[in-house]
Amino acid sequence: MRILVTNDDGIDAPGLAALVGILVTTGHEVVVAAPSGEHSGSGTALAGVYDGTPVTVADHVLPATPSVPAVSIDAPPGLAVLSACLGAFGAAPDAVISGINAGPNTGRSLLFSGTVGGALTGALLGRSAMAVSCGFLPGARFDTAARIALAAVPLLARPEMRGTVLNLNVPDVDLDQIKGIENGPLGRRGKIGYSIKRTGSRLAVRPYLTDPADLEHDSDAGLLHAGYVTATLLRGALGELDSAPVTDLLRRVLS
Repeated sequence: MRILVTNDDGIDAPGLAALVGILVTTGHEVVVAAPSGEHSGSGTALAGVYDGTPVTVADHVLPATPSVPAVSIDAPPGLAVLSACLGAFGAAPDAVISGINAGPNTGRSLLFSGTVGGALTGALLGRSAMAVSCGFLPGARFDTAARIALAAVPLLARPEMRGTVLNLNVPDVDLDQIKGIENGPLGRRGKIGYSIKRTGSRLAVRPYLTDPADLEHDSDAGLLHAGYVTATLLRGALGELDSAPVTDLLRRVLS
C-alpha cells in the first residue's frame, strides 16, 4: 500500500516526523506531501489556485527519514493531497494519513481543521484516510499517538474504508495509561472554542480551551478529556437527500 502523509502544521513539524518515522516500519511505501508552513484551520481549502498563479513546490529531506520521498507545497494540505492523488508527485497513493496534529480535533468544529481537511480530501477522492491528533506543545505525546496510528494502519487496506476518514484523538499519556479506545460521536462542542470580536477594521480571533464541564461526557471531546482514545468515522462522500419536496415547491413558486 502506498501511503501519503500530510499535515497542517508544516512539513518540518515534529508530529509529522513522528508519524513518518513509525510508518516506515510497516513495510508499506510511504511518501510525504505537506505544506511548507503553518496552515491550521484551513479545512479542505485549496487556497489561491484559481487565478493561475503557480504554487511553489520543492523536494524536501526529512532529517529523521531521509530516504522517504517528500515534497513541500506552499498551500494547504487539501491541495497537497489533491495534487498527490492526481499524480503530480509520482504514483497516486492508496491511502492518506494526516497528522500528527498538535492539538485535538473533536466536536463539529473539526471541519475547520486542516488536519481533518487533508484526510477528507483523500476520502473525497476515493481513498481510505486517517487523521491523527493529540495535545498541544510542549506536552504533546506524539510517540503515543504514533503507536495508536500504527495499530490502525491495517484498517486502511480494507475495501469498506474507501471514501472514509478515521479520526483519531489520543490523550497525552504513556501508552499503558490510556483507559481504552471508544467510539467518539461528534460533540456539539470540541476541546477548542473560538472567541471572535470586531474592533474597527480588525477582527480578533482567539482560540481557547473549552471548560471540561461544558463537554458532553459521551462525545469525542468528553471521552478524550477522560483519558480515552476516540475513534470517529467520517464519510468523505457527500450524501444525497431526497430533494423531491424542495423541487416541487420551487416548481410551484416559479410557475
